[in-house]
Amino acid sequence: MKKKFVFIFTAIMLCLAFALSACGETRGDNNKDDDTPTDTLTFERDEAGEGYIVTGDKGEAANIVIPAAHESLPVVGIADSAFAYSKHTSDILSVVIPDSVVEIGKNAFHNQDALVSVKIGTDSQLQKIGNNAFSGNSSLQSIYLPAGFSELGDDVFNNCGGLNSITVAAGNTHYSGAGNCLIDLTTHTLLRGSNQSVIPEAVTKIGVAAFRRATMTTLTIPTSVTFIDKYAISDSAITKVVYKGTSTEWENVVAASSPYWNMGNENVEIVCSDAKDPSHILVAYFSCTNHTEGIAEKIAAVTGGTLYEIVPQEPYTAADLDYGTDCRANREQSNPSSRPQIEGSISDMGTFDVVFLGYPIWWGEAPKIIYTFLESYDFSGKTIIPFCTSGSSPIGSSATNLHSLAEGATWLEGARFSSGASQNAVGEWVDSLGLAAK
Repeated sequence: MKKKFVFIFTAIMLCLAFALSACGETRGDNNKDDDTPTDTLTFERDEAGEGYIVTGDKGEAANIVIPAAHESLPVVGIADSAFAYSKHTSDILSVVIPDSVVEIGKNAFHNQDALVSVKIGTDSQLQKIGNNAFSGNSSLQSIYLPAGFSELGDDVFNNCGGLNSITVAAGNTHYSGAGNCLIDLTTHTLLRGSNQSVIPEAVTKIGVAAFRRATMTTLTIPTSVTFIDKYAISDSAITKVVYKGTSTEWENVVAASSPYWNMGNENVEIVCSDAKDPSHILVAYFSCTNHTEGIAEKIAAVTGGTLYEIVPQEPYTAADLDYGTDCRANREQSNPSSRPQIEGSISDMGTFDVVFLGYPIWWGEAPKIIYTFLESYDFSGKTIIPFCTSGSSPIGSSATNLHSLAEGATWLEGARFSSGASQNAVGEWVDSLGLAAK
C-alpha cells in the first residue's frame, strides 16, 4: 500500500513538473492558469529517438497546450497536419508551444480559421516552420519568431488576414519584423504583412500573397520595391495603393511584377506621388450661362475633384443680366457691400485642401456672390486656384481683389478660358499647377 502511494505521489509530481516546464515565458500573455498541458494529445518518437513529436489530439480540444516533455523526453516537434482542420474538425482557439519545440511541420494548423493565439516564448528553440503550417488561420492576431529561427516554408501564413502584429526577436540574422512586416533579410522580400504594416525602405520585393485577405484599406509602397509577386493583395480589403514614387516609376514596377499581383482586387486605386488626390480637391463655380460650368466640369474630370455649384438664393433672370440697363448685376457690381445670398452650403469644407474657384467676368471683376462664398468659410491653410470665363477680358485683378477675403489661404495664379476651351487645354493648365497627392 505504501509503495502504491509513493508511486502515485511521484506520478503527480512529474505531471506538475511537466506542466510548469510547458508554461515558460510566452509572448504577450503572462497568464499561467490556462497553460496546463492538454491530456488528450498523441505523440510519436522522433527519428533520432531522443524526443517526441505531437501528432494530434484525440480529444478535439479548443485550447491546445503542448507539454515540454512526454514520458521523460523533450517534445521537439509538431507533426505534419497534426492539428489541421482536416484532422481536427472542431475549432482550435489557442495554442501554447513550449520552448523545447524545434520544428513545426507542414500544414500543422492548416485552415484552423478560428485560431486567434499562438504563444511562442522568448526562450523558444524553434528553428523551422513547414509549408502552409498556419495557412488559412484568418483569425490569427500575431506572429512571434525567436532569435534562433532560421527556416520558413512556403505560404506559411497565407490567408492570415487578421494579423495585426508581427515580431521577430532581436538578433535574428535571417528574418526581421520591421514595420510589422515579416521580411527575409537575405532577399529583402516582404513575406507576410499585417494590417498595421509600414513597409520599410529596405524591402525590394513583396512576396506571394503577402497581404492576401488583409483587412486594411490602404497600402503604402516605398520606391525601394521593384517587384510585386502574385496574389500580393488578392481578396483583401485594400482599396487604395499609395506609391511613393512617380506614375512612371510605378508603371515600371507593374511591368516587372507578376500580372496576378492584384488578382481578385483589380479595381484597387493607385495614387502616385505626382498624382492628384481627388479626395482633397473641390471645384466650386458660379455660372449663369453654363460657360463657367463647362470649364468646371472639365477641371473636375481631370482632377477627380468634387464639383460644387454656387447657387444664388434668388436666381438671375435674363433681365438681371441685361448689362445695357440698370440691371441687378450692374447694381450689385457697383455696390462694394453687396453680398448676394447663396442657397445651401458645404458641410465638409474642412476636408478639402485645394479649391478651384470659377466664375464669369462681370465688368472686369468676379461677381459679388463669389465674395459671399469666400466670406462664408475658413480657407486657412488651403490653396485656392481661380479660373474664369470671358470672351476677351483677362482674369487680371478679378482674382487678386479676392485675396483679402480668404485670409491664411495660398492663392495660385489663375487662368481665363473661353467658353469653348477644349478638355486638353484645361488639362494642360491643371497639369502645369503641379498638384501632388496629399
